[in-house]
Amino acid sequence: MALTNVPLAGQTLAQTRDPIANNFSTINNAFLVDHVEYNISGQGKHNQVTFPPHTGSVPHVAGEIILFNQNTSLTGVPDIWMQRGSVALSTSNPIPITGSMQATNGWTYLPSGIFIKWGTSSVTRNTLSTITFPTGSNIPAFALNGVFSMQASQTFGAGPSTGDLNTAVSVGNVTNLNFQLFARAIGLPSGSSVNIFWMAIGIGA
Repeated sequence: MALTNVPLAGQTLAQTRDPIANNFSTINNAFLVDHVEYNISGQGKHNQVTFPPHTGSVPHVAGEIILFNQNTSLTGVPDIWMQRGSVALSTSNPIPITGSMQATNGWTYLPSGIFIKWGTSSVTRNTLSTITFPTGSNIPAFALNGVFSMQASQTFGAGPSTGDLNTAVSVGNVTNLNFQLFARAIGLPSGSSVNIFWMAIGIGA
């Protein structure tokens, strides 16, 4: 409900009493949204924060941070985005700080802007393999030179034999598109395969 513009020139107290009372009622109802009530302990504080869907452009103000709710093709659901006003607008600003793909091969953003991808792959022992980071309409890519750290390890199912565990995994030649992995086996045939967990940390494109 909109507030009534009172008092106007020439209006008496009798004429403005009810509109003023209605204005206070409207203000109180608006304040109760996401706030502790006036008349109890903690009044004025937030008890939750609700972000309605945001459409259109978001102002970019130096030195300010803006949080907003937007539904994008990345996740298909509403996410909280953070726009840092002191950082040039680009594909890494704003950042979907709640965006993620919660799957075996997935990704997520941290509020700092750090971007993490993880996944699993099967590679051939004693062979240099190239593993490509998944990308797509709902999978962001790493920025050029944007991978800061890369880890990989062997994974196995229940009841592995001693021979299954005799594999040393090394990674290198990491780019924003892929990385290379060598699974060195001890006492195992070179043509056999091994399953790998990997995780890359960097910034999104």
